[in-house]
Amino acid sequence: MRAVTRNPDSPSPKAQALKLRGADADREYQQGRAIAEVVLTAALETLEVFIWSSLRILANGQFPITICTTSTVKLKSQTSSSLPLYRILYTEVWLSAFYQNYLHLPTVYGLQKTSPGRYCLIYPVNPGTKMPFTWVRDLGRLVLKIMEDPARFHAKTVSLVSEFISPMDQLGIWKKEVSVQAQFESLSKEAYEKRPIDVHGYDPKFALTMAENMTRVEVGALNG
Repeated sequence: MRAVTRNPDSPSPKAQALKLRGADADREYQQGRAIAEVVLTAALETLEVFIWSSLRILANGQFPITICTTSTVKLKSQTSSSLPLYRILYTEVWLSAFYQNYLHLPTVYGLQKTSPGRYCLIYPVNPGTKMPFTWVRDLGRLVLKIMEDPARFHAKTVSLVSEFISPMDQLGIWKKEVSVQAQFESLSKEAYEKRPIDVHGYDPKFALTMAENMTRVEVGALNG
């Protein structure tokens, strides 16, 4: 079994538990580079498309590299320069936030109980911001579409968005489905980053990652 991690030396209980079970912890960049080199050099005769997920990088450098995509951006840059075939066959997919985040990260995406009987939806965006979301199955459908006609998508970037929905629209759905009265609270990036550390005890790097990702939505950088 091989566990891929951005930091194999992390003191995280989950990372250490994997090591104890015999997992071979490998750095994400090294693993991705190895895969790219094998695919783009050893599979030349049969390779039709190389699908790569990433995020948009703003020209003004406001979000040069979001923490959670550091390895992806570095890999794309170095792979495109050292392996010419990549520039011909790649299809880059810009992903939106997944709806499943509401289930897996409720303390980030879901309603927050701020006091007895009071709930808030807290994001570092304006209440009317149209936030891009998608579903994991829609990603599968997109990949299948690309595989049906690879040449059509060569050297192109595809932005995957299932729906644009504002925080106020989200609150309307919460109210309708679970009869919960809630308000929206807009925080600055700095305040949004600090809150999960203070309230939930999150790791600072994770909190920064979430703050960067959410703020990208406001400036239109999450999916282009």
